Amino acid sequence: MANIVKEEMKQLNYEDVAALVTTGAAAGIAVTKITGHSKTLGAVAGVGLSLLFYGIVKRF
Repeated sequence: MANIVKEEMKQLNYEDVAALVTTGAAAGIAVTKITGHSKTLGAVAGVGLSLLFYGIVKRF
């Protein structure tokens, strides 16, 4: 029974990370579209910052 709960919690965490990655990429692309830089750079920066923020907030 405990293994089922752990598997479910892992799945929820992966869903959270997937949502963060897509949201971070979209935000990064939107910012770079305004500033005129490449979309790839914005997506990578957005994903990195969102995962960093998630790691800091999730810790507390």
